[in-house]
Amino acid sequence: MKDKHFDNLVLHTMGYQIAFLQDDEAAMQQQLESVAGKAGMEYTLLAMQAETEAYFGRLKQAREMSQRTVAAAKRDGAPDSAAASLAFAAAREAQFGNNGEAKDLANQAIRLSPGRDARVAIAVALAHVGETAQAQRMVDQLNSEFPLDTIIQNYWLPTIRATMALSHGNAQQAITLLEVATPYEMGMQAFSIMQPIYVRGLAYWKAGQGQEAAAQFKKMLAHRGLAVNAAVEALAQLQLARAEAMSGDKPCRPGPAATQASAGGVPEVEGLSWQLRSVCRPAAPANYSAIFTLF
Repeated sequence: MKDKHFDNLVLHTMGYQIAFLQDDEAAMQQQLESVAGKAGMEYTLLAMQAETEAYFGRLKQAREMSQRTVAAAKRDGAPDSAAASLAFAAAREAQFGNNGEAKDLANQAIRLSPGRDARVAIAVALAHVGETAQAQRMVDQLNSEFPLDTIIQNYWLPTIRATMALSHGNAQQAITLLEVATPYEMGMQAFSIMQPIYVRGLAYWKAGQGQEAAAQFKKMLAHRGLAVNAAVEALAQLQLARAEAMSGDKPCRPGPAATQASAGGVPEVEGLSWQLRSVCRPAAPANYSAIFTLF
């Protein structure tokens, strides 16, 4: 890209995503190094690397990357981006089951007067950890401020409300709340992808409907190009195995070597993402990098 005098954030993020899909760690590192110290670019790539670390269950490294992301955003005079980085990390920790870490990050983000997307992520985090009163206040604010925002009204608010319903043990209500999100659920919005599908899968699982839950997680895993390195995609693989075990089907799962993730939370299965990638979903096409021949 530099040889052809193209050096912008879009190409760096595309390059990183393509490298991830092709399992090319060296190329991912190259993209990170190429934006080091560049205002408006470095914190975005660091945030992507944090998500990659979480995808593989390396939560300690993910936290370190998130801290570097926040520091880079503050250095660049971008408090909104710093707040968003904290909020996105909070949502990720919450979905991994690390409630204390999620609450702390959410509170740090709130102190930075977060914008719309950051507040969405904070509400998601609070809903997952059972802080439903605080999450409801944020839902009310978002609903009042963005009454005509299609994604807020039909994607995020139903997802957050459904997550709160799950926190109260009402799986069927959660499933009902998510019906309105169906036309929009395949989109990548704010900090993550296919969140309504994931929460619906959790709701079916908690309702004891293993086959229906498995169908939701399979839907997520069938779209690798959309999911890329989203940590929730790795969690979907774990949830798929649980759903199939519930329904009596032979689970799609990796080898027997299981360890507890070094930072706690969701148990990490050694090689989970890489092994299930070839079993549970199609391989990435070999010609992703052909996109760059256009430049």
